[in-house]
Amino acid sequence: MTVYGGIEAGGSKWECAVGTGPGDLRATKTIPTTTPAATIDEAVAFFEREGPVEAIGIGSFGPLDGKPPPPRPGDT
Repeated sequence: MTVYGGIEAGGSKWECAVGTGPGDLRATKTIPTTTPAATIDEAVAFFEREGPVEAIGIGSFGPLDGKPPPPRPGDT
């Protein structure tokens, strides 16, 4: 049975989950958003502890990278 991970990345907290689907969540954890390094480290530790997982999906209502992309040819 394939096990997946999921992260809903928010400004005040990250919701992490491991399971085979919506009806089979085997573990969940709420991680307060602090510094990028601390938040990511805690998420990695959760998936290492609760895994292994085949893949991790990430949902975010904001940018995942603070750097804007470079301009594309033809953009003004």
